[in-house]
Amino acid sequence: MRRDNQKMRRSRALASGLAAVCVLVLLSGCGMLGKTESSVYTWPVCKNTEGVPKPDYTIDYAFDEDGETGIVFTDVSEEEARQYLRQIKNAGYTEVESSSEVEGAISYVAKRSDGERHLCYTYEPDEKRLSIFIDTFNI
Repeated sequence: MRRDNQKMRRSRALASGLAAVCVLVLLSGCGMLGKTESSVYTWPVCKNTEGVPKPDYTIDYAFDEDGETGIVFTDVSEEEARQYLRQIKNAGYTEVESSSEVEGAISYVAKRSDGERHLCYTYEPDEKRLSIFIDTFNI
C-alpha cells in the first residue's frame, strides 16, 4: 500500500512539473523570438493541431517547431476559456495528467485518448490570456 502511495505522489509531482515546464517553454519561446507591433500570428497548420478545435480568438503568438506547437490567445474571457476547455476535452484530450483551478486561473494537462499527442492548457484571468502547448512525446 505504501509503495502505491509513493507511486501516486511521484505521478502527481511529475504531472505538476510537466505543466510548469510546458508553460515555461511556451513563455520562453515568446521572449526569445519577440513580437513587433506589426506581427500577425495565425493558427499553425500542422500534425499537432489536427483535431484540435480552432477558436475564433485573437492569436498573440504562435509557433510550430521541432514537434512542438504553441499558441497564445489574448482578450479571452473566463467563460470563453471554459468553453474552449470543454471543446478540447470533447476533441479527445481526456487522459488527464494534471488539472487545477486557483482564483480563476485554469491549468489542464492531458494526453489525447489515442496517446499520440500531449496538450498543456493554461488560462490566466488577470491577463485574459489563454495558452495551449501541444507536442508528440509520451510520458
